[in-house]
Amino acid sequence: MLDFEEIAKAAKIMKFMSESEGMSTEEKFLKLFISSLKPEQKKNAEIITKYIEFESMAKRYKGSISIQNKSEKNWQKDMINDLKNNFDGKRKLKLDMVLKLIELNEIIEKI
Repeated sequence: MLDFEEIAKAAKIMKFMSESEGMSTEEKFLKLFISSLKPEQKKNAEIITKYIEFESMAKRYKGSISIQNKSEKNWQKDMINDLKNNFDGKRKLKLDMVLKLIELNEIIEKI
C-alpha cells in the first residue's frame, strides 16, 4: 500500500504531465528529474534542459525561421523575431526580453 508521500509524488507527476502540452517526452522527463535534485546539482541540469528545449523548439518551427535570408550582422535578432511570431503570451514576452537584452548589449559594446 502506498503512503501519503508516495501518493503525493505520483499526483505531482500526473499534474505536471497533464499541464505540459507541447513538451517532448524527454523535456518532461528532464523537468521531473531536475525537480528531485539537490540545489547544488540543479544548475548544470537546468542548463542542459534549456539547451534541449531550445533544440526541440527549433525543430518544431524549422520551416518558420527564415534567418538565412537576413543579414549576418543581426541574425540572432532576426531569428528571435521570426520565432516570436509563432508564440503568444508568456513565451512571446520572454523572447521580447531576450531581444531587449541583445539590444542593451549592443549599446554597451558601442560605449
